[in-house]
Amino acid sequence: MGLVHHAALAMGAVIVGLDAHDLPERIGTMVEQADVAALAVADRSALSGIDPGRLERLRFILPITPDNGAPAAWPVGVRVISWGEVDGLAKSLPSAPGFPSPDDDATIIFTSGTTGAPKGIAYTHGQLCLAINAICEAFGFVGPGSRLLCWLPLSNLFQRIVSLAGMKQGAATYLLSDPRRVMQVVAKVSPDVFVGVPASMKNCMRASGRTSLHDRRCSAS
Repeated sequence: MGLVHHAALAMGAVIVGLDAHDLPERIGTMVEQADVAALAVADRSALSGIDPGRLERLRFILPITPDNGAPAAWPVGVRVISWGEVDGLAKSLPSAPGFPSPDDDATIIFTSGTTGAPKGIAYTHGQLCLAINAICEAFGFVGPGSRLLCWLPLSNLFQRIVSLAGMKQGAATYLLSDPRRVMQVVAKVSPDVFVGVPASMKNCMRASGRTSLHDRRCSAS
């Protein structure tokens, strides 16, 4: 999913990060509000809350995992493309798409919706670059040889910015598809920067038997 995210940004598509573990009706609402044109999907059950008419109007769905590509696994009337088709389309292009400008929209982030329906907020490429540079300055110790753990969904803008900043600095980023497994893998990865909410920091300390994380660089969002 990370490679699809970076490729889409580079070609000027607007990314709408959706959490597959979110409520299906919330996912359906966000897809409708953002007028999503295509979906990259790792778990097809996340589509259950999307209106069938909206699914039929999509330009395509790209399954991230090959075993999800069987036609019978997807709603009738939806165009599902394979990685082989993507590769063929790329080879048929006369030239690579032009790069987006700083003022072009790069992503739409939805609010949590705790006080009402989720609302989409658009951020430009210029704003993302400013945020990436700010994170690089704040975590100047991150560089080649550093490790990051990307475990929050792409709907979380701060996690996404930290991951992009780590890439700019030459760090290795480990991608975890299921955030519920973070406590099982954080000790193995031993990230130099761990992004999370305060509750996740407490869980980390509990899992490691620590009373503080003074020897780790952490950021609560």
